[in-house]
Amino acid sequence: MMAKLDWLKTWLTTSNTMLSQLRREFVWVASGRALLTQKSPKLKALAEKGLMFKGSHFRIP
Repeated sequence: MMAKLDWLKTWLTTSNTMLSQLRREFVWVASGRALLTQKSPKLKALAEKGLMFKGSHFRIP
């Protein structure tokens, strides 16, 4: 997941699209089983990079 996040951030900064101008948050909604606990070191590392893990459900505000 970290590699995908890094790729996306790089693409947004180097591409000349209107997407790069929008305010955004990076959210991961698992499409399958994700075996991460709230205290998981992997989950904390993703959060430090700016990715929010929302489990299998997410309501867009």
